[in-house]
Amino acid sequence: MASLPFLSQLKQHNKDQLKVQSKDACNKKANIFIDTKVASNAKPPDTDLEKIDCPYKCGVAPFYKCDNHVAIAHASEMLPGKLYLGNKDNAESRTELKRMGITDIINVTTEEAQNFLKEYSYTNYEIDDMGDVKIGEYFNLINRKIEELIENKKVVLVHCLHGRSRSATIVIAFVMYYMKMSKDDAYNYVKKRRQFIEPRPEFHKELLQYEKELHSKS
Repeated sequence: MASLPFLSQLKQHNKDQLKVQSKDACNKKANIFIDTKVASNAKPPDTDLEKIDCPYKCGVAPFYKCDNHVAIAHASEMLPGKLYLGNKDNAESRTELKRMGITDIINVTTEEAQNFLKEYSYTNYEIDDMGDVKIGEYFNLINRKIEELIENKKVVLVHCLHGRSRSATIVIAFVMYYMKMSKDDAYNYVKKRRQFIEPRPEFHKELLQYEKELHSKS
């Protein structure tokens, strides 16, 4: 059976899958809280975990805190009241979208997901999570789209599957463009707000090239 996103597993109370996924997620500092009501034996070995309440008071508790940061199943705020970075589960949760006040969803995966067409506006850029993908070819296009939306008082969620590589790269590029930051400063800015981002090495190279492009225009 194909591996399901964490929140889908949670809804289905698939305990065996949760044990495996939770161990892997915590070790990788990924985008997951462990729900001990469903997966009581999911605490990863050799990891000092502290029970905490979800900072967003989502009602699914208790959770564990992974190491020195909170790995959460929620989207992360990048620009207050304007821009969020998240995953596929966030985009498919009406509760989560309402919590953030989202109006527009930008999907940077090859899977079209438009669950709430009557409530939200969707834009899909089909980007594979592969090392040979020229993600930099999308930077200017998506940056102009996000800028237009937030200037029109929209609230935007940018997501890929996990909110770690493709969508993180896109948001880093936007922060470089919109806030006039260097590549390293923009990366640190996004990572501070979503600590488990992990763009592919090839995507880092594309961001460095974009930095040169932006610098040449300034």
